[in-house]
Amino acid sequence: MESKHETMKGLLAARDKDDMVKEDHKKKIKLVQQLARDAGASENNHMLWIGVMRIILVEDIMEFFINSSLEGRMAVIKHYASIGH
Repeated sequence: MESKHETMKGLLAARDKDDMVKEDHKKKIKLVQQLARDAGASENNHMLWIGVMRIILVEDIMEFFINSSLEGRMAVIKHYASIGH
């Protein structure tokens, strides 16, 4: 049977891992925002910035966006900006 000490260590380790995952996700969001700005999107163009927000909502799309060229990033932003309009 696992001791209370071992159980607590496991819970703390899981919490620390969860905190690291959340921090990594926040860093990735900031990277996507910066790459979007570099591609020509900004908060001043509301339609494009909403596209950036939609990209951030899906992990696989964020990875695709990060690994795309400058032109590819803008194409992705424009695609997601056009959804629902």
